[in-house]
Amino acid sequence: MVMIFGRKLRRNLQRRRLGGVCAGIADFLGIDVTWIRLAFLVSIFISFSLTFWIYLALWIFVPAKPRVAIPSVSFSLKQELRRMDRLVRKMHRKLEFQVADQAQDTFDAIKLLSGRFDKALKNHREQSFSQQARLNWEQGMRRFNAIAEELVTIPKDYAQESSDANTPYQKLVRDLDQVHDTLIQTSVEILTEETPDKAGIGSDKTSRLRAWKKRFKPLQQRLSSRANKDTLDVLTQIEEKLELLLGQETASEFFDLKPFEVQKIAFEYIPDAIQEYLRLPPTMAKTRRLNNGKTAEESLKEQLFLLDNALDKLADSLFHKDAHGLLVHGRFLKEKFTDHPFRVSD
Repeated sequence: MVMIFGRKLRRNLQRRRLGGVCAGIADFLGIDVTWIRLAFLVSIFISFSLTFWIYLALWIFVPAKPRVAIPSVSFSLKQELRRMDRLVRKMHRKLEFQVADQAQDTFDAIKLLSGRFDKALKNHREQSFSQQARLNWEQGMRRFNAIAEELVTIPKDYAQESSDANTPYQKLVRDLDQVHDTLIQTSVEILTEETPDKAGIGSDKTSRLRAWKKRFKPLQQRLSSRANKDTLDVLTQIEEKLELLLGQETASEFFDLKPFEVQKIAFEYIPDAIQEYLRLPPTMAKTRRLNNGKTAEESLKEQLFLLDNALDKLADSLFHKDAHGLLVHGRFLKEKFTDHPFRVSD
């Protein structure tokens, strides 16, 4: 992955005209996407074939910037979120990228909160969240809609040249900043409340480390007498990374989801995977094929390898804030390891 000053080259599907390549390069360089598109257009007249293959290669090999999906909510709320999604896409096309990205972060917070509140209402657990949090979400949605609809009506040239702090455009941008900060703070509070505490995870980093080692060490000892060296080597690498990551402070920003995902890996995914493996008789674990065609030993090693790679990315996020990537990556892990594949085929 190409990286410069903490930025990664990724295709931007929100500002795309075709594959999001030009928009991704513009984000990477921090310039207006118009210049990148113009450069590609000029290069067509120089060598259409070369330009075509370069663009195609970038489209294929450069990953898209991860997006926060619209959550599974009630029909009316989902329709509203889809309408807002279309509005945000217009903002990406018409406004300077800093403002559009701020709107995107705000909308992502709205989606996260919408999923939480809608689920609570369906399960009659409105008391799970404070009245103020719900009020922030409802008011934030209304204000965001109003601000976004006004911003997309402002001509792009006027918006980019509006340096006067008292212009309607700049006032709308400040209003967007206020909505953004309120929703992000509300999201932080809710995510913090949802962080697993069943294993004795406290806010103090020392207590987190102590609680994790207390749970991890017995499983590691039991596994050491059954698993092969390659599997144990991967587990040792994971242990070293977790000691580093669990020692970090709790996240202070909404999309720095590292602490939440690290704790899930440490206290849920790894112990659950090892326990599922240890439930099988030793001989069966090494010889019998599972539904995926692999032995339990091979499946365990594969899972640990995936988690080790995940921790590499999470460690990298200490230095490069890859917010949406972390969110999507966390959802992938949840889907990947919620149902363990240690099922012996018939």
